[in-house]
Amino acid sequence: TVHRRPPLKKKMPSSSGIILEGYLLKQGLAHNNWKKRWFELRPDSLTYYHKERAEEPDLVIPLSDVTNVCPINAPDSNVVT
Repeated sequence: TVHRRPPLKKKMPSSSGIILEGYLLKQGLAHNNWKKRWFELRPDSLTYYHKERAEEPDLVIPLSDVTNVCPINAPDSNVVT
């Protein structure tokens, strides 16, 4: 799947610990629609925010809690399968 959006930015390890950052699509819980959110990957967590440079994260997912990862095709007009 290729998204026609700016790619994730690789970062050198810094004091913030961010490895990758950028916009991704996440599926909403209530309506199952796809929402663009700002994500940051650190060695121990995946954090997402409503938008880039938001002060407080919407959710922090500890990577130690992740048991399975699988690719999906998002039904979005900006996605090429």
